[in-house]
Amino acid sequence: MTHAPSMLVSRSLDDDAAIQIIEFISELTRVLHSCGTPAHRLEASIEACSLTLGLTCQCLASPGAVRLAFGAGVRQRMLIVRVPEVLLHLEHLTLVDEVATRVASGTLHPHEGLSELSAIINAPTRYPPLLTAAAHGLVAASAARLFDGTFWESACAALAGVCTGALVYMTSRSARTARLLEAAAGAVAGVIGLVAALYAGPASSLIITLSGLLLILPGLALTIAVNELSMRHLVSGTARLMGAVISFVSLGFGLALGRGAMLAFAESATPEAMEVAATHAINPGTKGIALLTAAIGFTIVFRARPRDVVVIAIAGILGFAGARLGTEAIGGEVGVSLGALLIGLVGAGYTRYYDRPAVVPVLPGIMVLVPGAVGLGGVNALIDQNVELGINTGFKVVMIAVAISAGLVMANAIIPPRKAL
Repeated sequence: MTHAPSMLVSRSLDDDAAIQIIEFISELTRVLHSCGTPAHRLEASIEACSLTLGLTCQCLASPGAVRLAFGAGVRQRMLIVRVPEVLLHLEHLTLVDEVATRVASGTLHPHEGLSELSAIINAPTRYPPLLTAAAHGLVAASAARLFDGTFWESACAALAGVCTGALVYMTSRSARTARLLEAAAGAVAGVIGLVAALYAGPASSLIITLSGLLLILPGLALTIAVNELSMRHLVSGTARLMGAVISFVSLGFGLALGRGAMLAFAESATPEAMEVAATHAINPGTKGIALLTAAIGFTIVFRARPRDVVVIAIAGILGFAGARLGTEAIGGEVGVSLGALLIGLVGAGYTRYYDRPAVVPVLPGIMVLVPGAVGLGGVNALIDQNVELGINTGFKVVMIAVAISAGLVMANAIIPPRKAL
């Protein structure tokens, strides 16, 4: 969000105007945090907006809570904003950014801005649950093709993705059931992949399972955690990193549960039979179609506006192509940074041209790069007591996350973002 320093005036914390500003800033903090804004972006946005409105504010963000300290010295007023649930919502981020910009520029009163924030959050959802579950299936089918799967494996992955989307909706209705999401989804997707490999093959249960779980794999959280740690936000980055590790372990437990059930009830369920891959030749051009369909799915799942599907598709295609070229040219996991660099440049250009948050194309774009599938493979290796493979895979996951973070940092250095979001 852009700010006008000329608007800056001195305010007392006891003034009615200051109290209204504090209320607006607190609600803005809660909304931005609940939409998944990284700690360093959140702190920069809140402190800059407060200063423009005439108040000094120190913001300390961490997963689940944000501390706001207004004023200085012994007269400082501190607030704690609790945000127990984070739900990625790109349309809300865009609309909230517009409200914050208008308030900071003086064209909208903070009290009116507070009302508009409430209206944004309480507005009916654009995408109903059934459509969102179908979008999970669309992304899963696209991911299976990007993993070099066949059309049959893509169809099975779509079924696993729809089941995952349905579980996301059902578990989100209660805080108690939300903790079961990863384990339940891992078990269901694992069983679907194994049944397809054993009784409807040839098919790779690994491709089907990982594709079906793509949208709940904590690879994105891991990448954001590494990015926060690189920005020296140690508390938030460490907490988010451990949250990603717990999610990986829960998913691995669910997969192990599904595999154990198949080994117990199916005589033909051997580890070798589970990993039979299909060998049909597939036109490489279908990967381009898969990237386009994935962009549609990302738009729905991340609750972006329909018009944003174009820039999301551009970011995804450039990121995927850049990562492939970077891997071939540089080798290893470091080549992924080229894809992240291109995605970051798309986000910077989008911000400068449309004056909207860069996260709209960047977040879905890096979903084709995040190391979630690799990380889950490492957890499975550890569960199978293959410690050496598990440790090597874990190191590979960290390297991919660091490469993505480095690419985004380079993009910000080339084209400095106009907005902190």
